[in-house]
Amino acid sequence: MLSRRSIQRCALSALTAGVLVLSIGGCGSGNDDEQTAADNLAMQIKSVGSTGTDNVTDKQAHCLGDGTVHDVGLDRLQHYGIISKDLTVNKSVANVKMTPTDAGHLAKVFASCIDSERLVEQQFISGATVTPQQKQCVRDAIDGPATLQILSRSFQGQQAADVYADVRDDLKRCAQLKK
Repeated sequence: MLSRRSIQRCALSALTAGVLVLSIGGCGSGNDDEQTAADNLAMQIKSVGSTGTDNVTDKQAHCLGDGTVHDVGLDRLQHYGIISKDLTVNKSVANVKMTPTDAGHLAKVFASCIDSERLVEQQFISGATVTPQQKQCVRDAIDGPATLQILSRSFQGQQAADVYADVRDDLKRCAQLKK
């Protein structure tokens, strides 16, 4: 037979265990919030609709939404005002100056979800009279590491001259090739 003291301890242990179970059960809501934010980002990306000359696919939009929330973090996205407290998209990433670390994470997400090298290259070779030799020169200048650096700097809100600093000389050389 249990003493009164033993019963109290058992009751306290049971209560503690119950609270623990309930609090663990609620842990999923953070993941639900992250998924809701990621889905809302993907919808926003799809509604904007393009990455220069190409439309963003559903797969790419969800990759960008999921990766941004996972790698940058919901709390950081809310800090920047990109995601509101009610998990809706509040403003574009383009209007935010991120820390170098967060910008680097976002650049890697972009590089893994879309053909970001091609996207950056198209900024220099589309709409202009560019020879095949110049196009190849630009493609050689805008490689994977250069693309990550360009994206990261742009997400940090740097000026265009600073964003393209590492490839400026190569791009000048490309422009000087015979037309």
